[in-house]
Amino acid sequence: MATDRKSPRLGQVGPYMVCRECQEPLNLYSLVQSDDEWQEEKVVYLHPLETLSEAREVINLSGVERDHEPVPVEGNPLDAETPCDFCHYPNPKYVFVPRKQIRITEPLSGVIHDYSSPWACCDGCLSAVRNKRLGKMLDRAMNSRHGVAARMPREERVHVRRMVREIYVQYIESLPMGPYELRLKNEKPQGRPGSRRGM
Repeated sequence: MATDRKSPRLGQVGPYMVCRECQEPLNLYSLVQSDDEWQEEKVVYLHPLETLSEAREVINLSGVERDHEPVPVEGNPLDAETPCDFCHYPNPKYVFVPRKQIRITEPLSGVIHDYSSPWACCDGCLSAVRNKRLGKMLDRAMNSRHGVAARMPREERVHVRRMVREIYVQYIESLPMGPYELRLKNEKPQGRPGSRRGM
């Protein structure tokens, strides 16, 4: 699960990693320990909606079931089974690229979540994300039938909304560029073979 070989420096975005088993993009977690100063320990990749407990065991948010652990391999964003990063709707059409690092530190475990890679966005979230409407973005995330937050107990929803809000505030402060249109996975080239449009 962890990779120590060629570990990126803290906050540095490495290669685009997906799970070999399900082709979902994986999130980068930097595990750090504190002595006199923060020091990087190792890098771990987890599925979306997975997180680490204080004991650094992988846990899922309520309502998520997976039959395998993440198996990180380098992948291509165009081939990944990427859901919308805001509401988890499948097959998003757009992507936004942060201009600054987005890092959230869990105070108890010292785990640093790195959200600096491009953010996928669906048609339904596009208006709220493009206009940086924080409340609408949070409503989409928390009420989507494609996510898990709508099925959570009320106390857990309050905690998750607060956590997601912190991430979205940093996302907005990163001055993201976009939207850029994603090429669809099954899109066939147009034009004659060998022509510029057929490339």
